[in-house]
Amino acid sequence: MAKRSSVISSLISWIESSVGYSGNRGLRFLHEINSFPSFYVHPRNESRRHDGNGSKLAILQLDIRGYGWNDDISYIETLVRDLEAAIQTYRLAHLHLVHEARVTSLRTDEGAMAPYCICDMSVEILYGITDD
Repeated sequence: MAKRSSVISSLISWIESSVGYSGNRGLRFLHEINSFPSFYVHPRNESRRHDGNGSKLAILQLDIRGYGWNDDISYIETLVRDLEAAIQTYRLAHLHLVHEARVTSLRTDEGAMAPYCICDMSVEILYGITDD
């Protein structure tokens, strides 16, 4: 459980430092958001695979919701690109911690909530587990 928490915390810190958005753990309702742009990370499931000889891998599924505030509908594209680029570079910056990080699905509000911009991403992170 400690490794899972450190993976989530380091992902939030990495995205914050990469794109300059405010990041938090958990999900919030839109009326609770006071800082834009921002993102929220919510862990879902974790599955484990035992490869023998004590080798264990975990696949952590996360939901990431990004929030922005702009009258220009194309701003959501910037929000999505920034978050996706940070997630894709996360693995390279944390080779000691994770084996892979990828965005598996992505959707936006397509301007329906203007002037709010909202995007939802599903992310999978693969990391090794050791017996401590």
